[in-house]
Amino acid sequence: MTTKSTTGIPTVHTEEQDGVLVITIDRPKARNAVDGPTARASADAFDQLDSHDDLMVGVLTGAGGTFSAGMDLKAFAKGDTPVLPGPGFAGLTRTQLRTPLVAAVEGWAVDRDGARLRPDRRSRGRHLRPH
Repeated sequence: MTTKSTTGIPTVHTEEQDGVLVITIDRPKARNAVDGPTARASADAFDQLDSHDDLMVGVLTGAGGTFSAGMDLKAFAKGDTPVLPGPGFAGLTRTQLRTPLVAAVEGWAVDRDGARLRPDRRSRGRHLRPH
């Protein structure tokens, strides 16, 4: 499944493989920052994850070497919010998924307080630490 933004460019891709649903945020030029269309596409992907009994786990990742820069502030300043009624930010923060979801963080990520995080090389990427 591929969901497109208002510009017609896909922002979230999903791929099912052997009981795993890989959900990829695909806005590398914006460091995978989440805008409204991306939040809606993500919510659709999480619905897909929970609606298929053959899926055992979901993996959330970002394209282009960055997990996510968080909220797209440029879009938000124009009135485009990634916080959806019900499921919350990015279609996820207030959602209770039945199916486990793992974040495959590669490169930079931003936590909810705005701190930049990166994989800790000493732990072989298993833990994140503030930059």
